[in-house]
Amino acid sequence: MRAGGAVGRLSRPTGPFMPIDPYVQVQLLPSVLALPPSDTTCLSYAPSPDPGIDASRCSQFWLVVQRFAASPQRFRLDDFSWNYLCLTNMLTIFSLLSLLRFELTVRYRPGWMRCECRFWISKRICSLPKGTAEEVAKLGEHGWDRVRLRQYGAMTLSCALFASTGTMAGKFLVRSLGWFGELLPEGQTVDAKLGRGFLLAAWGGVMAVSMSSICVVVRFYLTRGVRE
Repeated sequence: MRAGGAVGRLSRPTGPFMPIDPYVQVQLLPSVLALPPSDTTCLSYAPSPDPGIDASRCSQFWLVVQRFAASPQRFRLDDFSWNYLCLTNMLTIFSLLSLLRFELTVRYRPGWMRCECRFWISKRICSLPKGTAEEVAKLGEHGWDRVRLRQYGAMTLSCALFASTGTMAGKFLVRSLGWFGELLPEGQTVDAKLGRGFLLAAWGGVMAVSMSSICVVVRFYLTRGVRE
């Protein structure tokens, strides 16, 4: 391996179950390459004994990566944060597919959207209309708007959770990369920004679903008492 003019060789771990860990290999580079102390001073957070050495900056990019990986400012997701992020994404997809299925079924097969719960508690919670398929098929728009209130409300909540979670995670990542850029050698920078496409798509979806929910609420109250 060559780094900054120095050449060295990293030994491969022996054994059938000894995978190569890149982080461990990077930790071995200073000793393998026999680098001078001035090149590895940045790996220590203690003040440099030589006033001519800037201990806050590393001379090699891989040294910056090694210091950044061991720093508390590194962007990381614990198990709870990772599971929460995945849960919000799955919840948004499920809510969208459920809403599309509901609208298509009400339009073409309204009799299928009746409550078929068998237990008393589930019947009380179920938002679908009760009755036979023929009775449900004759239900007017006001009755279906009562069901839409929950459908669009759940969709609005899931989209808001998805957008806020993604935005906060992106801001933490950008802040972490900004600190990483401060460790780079002179002339190297990191210009990390949140993607406008994600922000427009995420929060635009929240606004669109919110406006749809408001329209459903307004129509529900305007059509009360109207016989169809």
